[in-house]
Amino acid sequence: MLVRAGQTLMVAIAALTMPLGAWSQQTATRTAVQSRVLEVDCLINPGSGGVGEVELWITADGGQKWSLAQEADGHDLPMQVRVDRDGLYGLFVVARNAVGASSGPPQAGERPHQWVLVDTAAPLVQVQQVRIVRRDPLAAPILVVSWSAYDAHPADRPVSLYYQTTNQAGWQLLARAVEDVGRFDWTVPATLTGNITVRVEFSDQAGNRGIADAPPVALGTALASGVTAAQASPALPPEVVAKPSQPLGHEGQPTARVPQPDPGRAQELYDLAVWHKERGDYALAVERLVEAMNLGPEMLAPAYELADIYYTEGNYQGSLDIYERILDGHGDDRDALRGGAQALVALRKHPEAMEKLLRILRVQPGDAETWLDAGDVYLWMGQRGQARRYWEQVQKLSPSATDLSTKAQKRIKRYASP
Repeated sequence: MLVRAGQTLMVAIAALTMPLGAWSQQTATRTAVQSRVLEVDCLINPGSGGVGEVELWITADGGQKWSLAQEADGHDLPMQVRVDRDGLYGLFVVARNAVGASSGPPQAGERPHQWVLVDTAAPLVQVQQVRIVRRDPLAAPILVVSWSAYDAHPADRPVSLYYQTTNQAGWQLLARAVEDVGRFDWTVPATLTGNITVRVEFSDQAGNRGIADAPPVALGTALASGVTAAQASPALPPEVVAKPSQPLGHEGQPTARVPQPDPGRAQELYDLAVWHKERGDYALAVERLVEAMNLGPEMLAPAYELADIYYTEGNYQGSLDIYERILDGHGDDRDALRGGAQALVALRKHPEAMEKLLRILRVQPGDAETWLDAGDVYLWMGQRGQARRYWEQVQKLSPSATDLSTKAQKRIKRYASP
C-alpha cells in the first residue's frame, strides 16, 4: 500500500489467485494523515477473472476487532471512510470476483495491509526565552532561544526557527530540521540591528504544525568597521568600592572567616549584576550575584536572577538547584515553585514539575495562570483529559475576555477536543 498524506490511500492487491492469507505474512507499512476522512484506492491485479466487489475492513484496537467499513464495486473506487477520532487504524482490503477472493475477512490478531495514524491536533509549542548573550565584547552576539513542545507523534527533527527584524519584512529562515533539545544558539550577523522576533515551529508526523512567537528583543547596534568595543559600549556605572570580606592577618594573608551580612553592599552588587545581565555579560553577572547572595542571605532577588541566568544558559539543573535552595527556607514561594517547575519541564521531568504546580494550587486555588501551566504539563505527560479539566478551570476563574481565558480556550479546541 502506498500512502501519502493529503492524497488517496493506495493499497496494492496481487492476483486474486494468490494463496489465502498470503497478505497477512507481509509487513504492513504505516503513514500519518491530517484528516479523519480517508480515501482508499486499490491497485488490483485481477488475474483472468476481472474484479467484482472490494471490501474495506478497519480496526481501531491493533487488529483485535475488525469491522466492515465500506463495500464497493471494483470499478467504483476509491472508497471513502470517516473515523470518529484521532488514533492508529489498520486497513485491510478483500477483493472478490468469479474466481474467488484475495483472502477471507481479517480475523482477530491479523495484520492489516496498511496502518494509518490519524492526527488532526497541532503540536503545543511555547517559547520559554529569547536572549541576546555577549560573552565577548569584540565577538558577535549570540541569540539563545529556548522552548518546550509536546506532541504524541513528533516528526524526526521537528523544529524549525524563523526570525524577522524591524528592518526586514517577512520571516527569514534561521534553522530548519532541528532536534527537539529545547534550545538553539545562533550567532547574530553583524548586519542585523534593531529588534528581532523569533518564531519556533514544531511539526508532527502528519504534517501538523504548532507555532509560537516570542516577544521581540533588542539586538543593539552592530559594531561598525574600525570601532572598538569600548567605543561602542555604554559607559559603565560608577565603580563600586569593594569592601574586604576577610580581614588581613600576619604578612598580609587573609584569615579565614565567613563573610558578615551586609545588606547595603548586597543590594549594590545585585544592582550591578542586573546591569551586566541586561547587557548579556552573564559571567560578570553571576559573580556579582553570588557575592550578593553571600552578603545578603535574606535577599531572594539575587537568587531569582541567578536561577534565571542558569536557565537561559541551558543549565537547567543549576537553575533547579537554586530554586530548591529558596524553597528550603520559603516552602510555598510561588515564584520559586513556578521557576522550579519550568526547569523540571526543560529536564523532561514532568511529574516532578506537576508536583510543584500543585503545591501552588493547594495554597492559591484561584491562581488561573498556574492552572493553565498545569494543564500544559498534563498534556506533555499525554493526559489530555486532565489537561482539558485544568484548562476549563482557567475559564471558570478568569473572565472570558482575558488573555488567560483565550489561551485556555485555544488549547481546549486544538489539543483536547474529541
